[in-house]
Amino acid sequence: MPNLREKQMQRRKLDILRAGRELFANKGYQETSMEEIAELAEVSLGTIYNYYKSKADLLFSILNHKQGEVLEKGVEFLNAPPSDPVEAVSGLLNVYFEELIYQHDYKGLLKDIIALLSEQPVYTEEMVKLDYNILNQLIGLVEQLQQRNLITQEVKPEEAANLIYPTAFFTFQLYIFDVETNLETMKNLVRRYVQIIFRGLEP
Repeated sequence: MPNLREKQMQRRKLDILRAGRELFANKGYQETSMEEIAELAEVSLGTIYNYYKSKADLLFSILNHKQGEVLEKGVEFLNAPPSDPVEAVSGLLNVYFEELIYQHDYKGLLKDIIALLSEQPVYTEEMVKLDYNILNQLIGLVEQLQQRNLITQEVKPEEAANLIYPTAFFTFQLYIFDVETNLETMKNLVRRYVQIIFRGLEP
């Protein structure tokens, strides 16, 4: 059981995460200083660096913290997915979109994170972890659909997930970078692509 000091450290760490998330979302990553984060979190600048070695490290820690919440929502969906394969897969993908955008408005943060990966590829591993966790949930969903004889057994679940994921999240990135400005249109596009993947191009 954590002692009082450990609880205080954990609370302080969460305060820093919340302050960073709020300022990054409102001002943008580049425009936010660590001093501003320290002020909002009501801690010293040195305290922040005790937990996070850089501003980029804090940004990816926010993503990791959010990842757990997103995946929990995915697990809830997987407990009772729709029987239609297209609705099931697009529904699971919409859980991720809605949790990241509707619930917490992570559009700006995700844009900053994707841009930062090209500047500091050392953080690519952090993004890949999220990719694999989402892929594993997609694999689990495809396995469910196969067990219920709703889709063919001839395709490995991993193959199906590896086909669906990049298609969906490329479309999601179009929304993140404002190429496609309407989230509902983006979600409909993803559903359409999932439909093509599952039902093919047969006449």
